[in-house]
Amino acid sequence: MTNRIKFSLLLCPCLALFACDQVDDFADLDEAEALAEIAEIAELGEWPVRTASPQPSAAVAGLDIAPSSAAIPEQTSACGITNKAKSPHAEHLIGWVRWAMSQPQDGPIADLTGEDCAMGQSGPYWYLAGTFGGAVTRECDMPAGKKIVLPLVNQWWIAAPEYYPDEESVAAVIPYFLDSWAEARANTCSLTLRIDGHDVRDSIEDYDDDFYLVVDEPFEVDVAWELDWTVGGLMPSIGAGYYAVINPLPPGDHVIELGGEICGDSPFSTSATYQLHVGP
Repeated sequence: MTNRIKFSLLLCPCLALFACDQVDDFADLDEAEALAEIAEIAELGEWPVRTASPQPSAAVAGLDIAPSSAAIPEQTSACGITNKAKSPHAEHLIGWVRWAMSQPQDGPIADLTGEDCAMGQSGPYWYLAGTFGGAVTRECDMPAGKKIVLPLVNQWWIAAPEYYPDEESVAAVIPYFLDSWAEARANTCSLTLRIDGHDVRDSIEDYDDDFYLVVDEPFEVDVAWELDWTVGGLMPSIGAGYYAVINPLPPGDHVIELGGEICGDSPFSTSATYQLHVGP
């Protein structure tokens, strides 16, 4: 059963700008409407689940937790308001999982160069992703004005209807995954989120306090992946992990590093360096 737990870790260079500006970036109407739309779209439909519709492709990234050796742009300052990393809402996790699972398995998360960075991107958020394990460097063009949503270390589970045909069967197994993810959280030994050479938090405790969340109420995803245990389609999902929301970056070149490591009996690590070219 544990082979159905999917990991995606992202290491991003995020700026420690929180003392510089305390405005709640999620208080504006556009953000509230975007979150409400994600929640509405992800609401579970009728059981049993239906066949998946054709999906566009998407891309992912992974990075190393070690200090970055990439050239750091000089545009960002320690108090740059636009580079502030914010705590996530449940809808950000839901939106990210829906984006990641609606792309080909060899696209977003498996991308080694960044060529798939724009796959499946639409709406007010630009999603970045980690890897299935290991480190990668990606180069990516993205439009200006987009908030970035990314996970550092995350897990999610999809309830394939071949094995979980109704709400009762899904509900019965959720506690298993919640216990497994709680153990992974307790064994998380390294987290990184860095923008243009600036860490967004000072300690792993700060990362845990500000970025960890769990969504244990099933939401609907349209799975594009065809695996040996499911052919994809619409199905329930839950998830957990460390997620962050980054305010729109100013036009120009930026380096985002994101990632994390889980120690203990089931070690796992992921890291990604994004070389972003933000359009005007």
